[in-house]
Amino acid sequence: MEKFVHSNIPPFTNIFQPIYNLKEMEIVGYESLMRTTMYKDIKELFQLAHEQEFIYELDTASIKNSLAQFKHTYWEDHVFLSVNIFPSTLGDAQFISFLTQLITELDFEPSRLVLEMNVLVDLTTLEQLKEQISLLQSFGIKIAIDELGKSTSSVVSLIELSPDMVKLDHYFSKDLASITKKQTFLISLLIWLEDKEIILEGLEAQEDVDKARALGIHYAQGYQLGHPEEHLNK
Repeated sequence: MEKFVHSNIPPFTNIFQPIYNLKEMEIVGYESLMRTTMYKDIKELFQLAHEQEFIYELDTASIKNSLAQFKHTYWEDHVFLSVNIFPSTLGDAQFISFLTQLITELDFEPSRLVLEMNVLVDLTTLEQLKEQISLLQSFGIKIAIDELGKSTSSVVSLIELSPDMVKLDHYFSKDLASITKKQTFLISLLIWLEDKEIILEGLEAQEDVDKARALGIHYAQGYQLGHPEEHLNK
């Protein structure tokens, strides 16, 4: 794992999936996703990193590569970049120093960066996370809670951590056009989270895209809207 994250030529790449503004039907951002030929399922890599206590190193290696690739390829599009991060990385004492140095070196505008935190939050570290998040937000960096609805901790994180954006789990996208209960829930969620930007993930059918748009969902991503791009074309 140490060779994996500290290699001069990273044995992984980051691919970018578009995020759409549903009202205007235009791309407003991209989510960076790590991929490697060494593991068919990227979850296996992160599980190994967790077991060997290399999550911080793997997270920061992916973030560094993501920002560099994005700056080279998509910067002129004036869109944002969303990068995945574990709460343990975000709360690490070294992280803010690492990130501020990186965005300075790359001349990366902080307001165009979203840190997308997964739901595996250790509730005993909430106060530390709050402090880190508040500081990052003061720089203009946005914080997103990923996969809302997948676990209890995602709801706790939403209430306690004051994110700027909320990403809804794929569950809410599947058959959205035909399931009234999901539609009603999303309407209620939009009212509750009126001060947040909401992204619906996993849209794979046009009728579900149309329904999400009709309901007033702000942003969305999924295969129906655009696949992750493995080869950067610009």
